[in-house]
Amino acid sequence: MSDTQVTRRTPYVLLRYVAPDGAPVWLEGLHPVGVIEAHTHAAVLPALAQVEQATAHGLTAIGFVAYEAAHGLDSAFPRANAPLPLVWFAVFEQVHELSEAGAPFCPHPLCPPLPQAGEDEWARHAVPLHPSPARQ
Repeated sequence: MSDTQVTRRTPYVLLRYVAPDGAPVWLEGLHPVGVIEAHTHAAVLPALAQVEQATAHGLTAIGFVAYEAAHGLDSAFPRANAPLPLVWFAVFEQVHELSEAGAPFCPHPLCPPLPQAGEDEWARHAVPLHPSPARQ
């Protein structure tokens, strides 16, 4: 069995990036056709090859390569453990561009609203910081 796993989970991906013209863009990925993961250094390159193959067939892959995956790309880098997968990509047949209008932080209804408070209200709720007894 390979260290690279393609699973049929149902992650939700919400990605914000800045377009070349400087405008913020939100992309939403729902109902992936699969997930590509690598949990060992030996599985990093095969997982990235799967991502490349998926995108060559017109699919969209959204995910990450952890810094700790470097040893899987070149053995000159030190071996490092990661609490997350070394490679993780959800693969979608399509993603949707969302409007940022009316939702400056997160356009999805699952995201909690940001608190709207003025400086005076923040000051009323602020807790003064004191040095710990060990540092005095």
